[in-house]
Amino acid sequence: MLNPLKLGVMDKWTRKNWQLLVTNNNSYYNFPVSILEGFIRDTQGTLEKMLMWAAYDWIKKYSIDKKGKAKFSIQAMRDVQDMLGFRIPCDTDEYHFYKACGGIYSRYKGARTGITRRLYWELRDKGFIDDADKVVVLSFLAGKSILGKKDYCKTNDLLLFARMNGLDKPYKNEDELREKSHIVISAHFTRRRRDTIRRRLAEEFHLQSYSNRDRGYYISSKFTLEQLIEVVEGNRKSSSGTFKKKISDTRNRVLAKLAKKPP
Repeated sequence: MLNPLKLGVMDKWTRKNWQLLVTNNNSYYNFPVSILEGFIRDTQGTLEKMLMWAAYDWIKKYSIDKKGKAKFSIQAMRDVQDMLGFRIPCDTDEYHFYKACGGIYSRYKGARTGITRRLYWELRDKGFIDDADKVVVLSFLAGKSILGKKDYCKTNDLLLFARMNGLDKPYKNEDELREKSHIVISAHFTRRRRDTIRRRLAEEFHLQSYSNRDRGYYISSKFTLEQLIEVVEGNRKSSSGTFKKKISDTRNRVLAKLAKKPP
């Protein structure tokens, strides 16, 4: 591997950054959820777009010209391949690959999701048994886009299924979901299949979910199920106690004001 620090070709690198990013198999490929729109019908093609978008995004951050725009160089292409763990096919010109990545980058915008380098290559290598597998992966990527950098958050299936279809905003209702969603995805909008998706997300991707009488549910990729329930119920109890105290304090003030009025 060629170290850009020794070659002096990178403006923003530190030795620590370089060593951590190249050796860390859990570094992220980030990309917009809009790429997911084609995942069901062309899974491998969509996975390639994820990689190409992530590659150009990496180049934009670490190989730039004086105007702050992405800059092509042979060294930058070698570095991004080391970073993301791939090799450009020997029959593909590096500059044309760079331009193709730029085209993908320009085409897809919006809310982002991410996947670790390790998990990405597991998906690329193993293939998918059936559409149910694809829907679970889409659910995971959609959930990650909703979570962002938060430890946990509240969501609902209208937003989750919209993100699975490559959309930023939630569907307005179930009718719109069934009308506009990919037929394979909308077929999983049943209670039984949604419960199966949540079970598999917890077991296979460590994405936990919890709901208790609320509209929507909570998700987390950081907490265990027990921890998620504890933090949600703890916040619920705290909020309830605060609201009840507010009512009690207001009532006492009103009663004190009435007591001062002449009969």
